[in-house]
Amino acid sequence: MLAIVGMAMAQEINSTQMDNGSLGYIVSSIPEGWIVVADGDTLTVTNSMTTPIAAGVAVVLIPPENLRHRIKSVTLIEGDPDYLSIPLTMEALSVGTIVVANPQSGMQYTLNGGVKTAVTADAINVSVGDRVTFYGDDTNITNYNGTRIAGGTADCRVYGNIMSLIDEENFATAVTLSDQYTFRGLFNQNTHLTDAGNLILPATTLANSCYYEMFRGCTNLATSPALPATMLANDCYNRMFISCTSLTTAPVLPATTLAVYCYYHMFNGCSSLSSVTCLATDFSASNCINGWLDGIAVGD
Repeated sequence: MLAIVGMAMAQEINSTQMDNGSLGYIVSSIPEGWIVVADGDTLTVTNSMTTPIAAGVAVVLIPPENLRHRIKSVTLIEGDPDYLSIPLTMEALSVGTIVVANPQSGMQYTLNGGVKTAVTADAINVSVGDRVTFYGDDTNITNYNGTRIAGGTADCRVYGNIMSLIDEENFATAVTLSDQYTFRGLFNQNTHLTDAGNLILPATTLANSCYYEMFRGCTNLATSPALPATMLANDCYNRMFISCTSLTTAPVLPATTLAVYCYYHMFNGCSSLSSVTCLATDFSASNCINGWLDGIAVGD
């Protein structure tokens, strides 16, 4: 993408391209006074801007008035986005809707970086490349038990830091889940969710049942998020991926000591899995791995 704006020198603009090359750019550094225009819409930018721009969108970067006689063009540089610093985001891969059932009071969203709006049960209409980004209400929402991002019609991928749901401003450094059932069933039965490989679940202090049934029945989900916690809580991953029949990659499970019911039926029915890596050496906790590999190829 190139914008001709003058007659002399070329100005290089730091940015990062999303990892698979087909999902667009995240502008990460814009000089003071410059303007970004994407598909005719002016974006508000700062020097630490992390606004995704979908592939194929016409992007123009306009320098300040006093520089325009010296700048000939601008260039976007490829790299990797920092998903830890991006709020939880659903990106539409097809035209349709994104629906949040039983949203928590105070839950918010933006559409393509627009104004924060209260989440309701009403469908959010999306086109290909549209981004619905979710936030909590400061730190006032501590669990999403009963809330489901599911029931819409648009195929989607999910990426970014899930902690934006419980810490609206400081999610990038949040690593503690304090409330039972924090994200229980959040994407349960979302059959339009295809990719969670860049979803960040950074918590190292878990709560009981925090990810219980999180992706249950997501039958088109092919990739899973990393699970970095090494100290587990009771039921933390119980049935997390049960019946995800398209799941082809499983997260590495780094904990060496397991907790009660922690992996119970975790991958049950994931018939497309080719491998599961578990580093545990202590399986003494009650029912910690009961049924966890039932119905998957690696368990046959």
